[in-house]
Amino acid sequence: MNWLERQVEKNPTKPAFYFGAKAWTFAEIATEVQQKCAFLATKINEKRVALLSNNSQDMYVSILALWQLNK
Repeated sequence: MNWLERQVEKNPTKPAFYFGAKAWTFAEIATEVQQKCAFLATKINEKRVALLSNNSQDMYVSILALWQLNK
């Protein structure tokens, strides 16, 4: 069980991430991470991945998804 899964289990409705005026709960972030993992798993075959992005909610989700995929 990784860090995010433990947080979802313990604190599913607590805020996990703020960007601008919006907040996402641990459960919401975990759902988005799972969706991003499913997408990235079909696109990335390499062990190392470079990520270039502006600060955003999508970048945060992408980082968590790549960690979950061991990239």
